[in-house]
Amino acid sequence: MSDKIEIIKGDDVKIDVFVQNESQSPYSLANVTEAKACFIKDDDTSLELTLTGGAIVIEDAAEGHLRITIGDADTALLKANDEASFELQIDESGDKQSFQFIEVLDIKERLC
Repeated sequence: MSDKIEIIKGDDVKIDVFVQNESQSPYSLANVTEAKACFIKDDDTSLELTLTGGAIVIEDAAEGHLRITIGDADTALLKANDEASFELQIDESGDKQSFQFIEVLDIKERLC
C-alpha cells in the first residue's frame, strides 16, 4: 500500500490490502480462518471488522489480497486524521499474526 486512502466520514469505502511477509513477498491467506481489521474511532475505542462478519473478503489468497468494506455508519465513527493507521490480524487456526499499516489513511470530516 503506497498511496494514502482517502475516507470521508459517512461514505461507504472499500480498501484493497495486499499483505506481505518480511521478505516483501505475498503472504498466503490460503489457511486463514479469521481476519480482523481494527480502526480508531472518535471516542478512541476500536472499530473491529471481521472476515466471518462479512466485512473482509479474501480476493486472492496466493497473492495476499483481501478487501475490507467499511459501511457509511462505521466510517462516520472513525477519528478524523490525515495520517491514520490500521491493524490487520490474521488467524490461521489459532496461529495469529498482526500487520500494521502505518499512516496510510486520510480520514476527513464531511463538509456537507
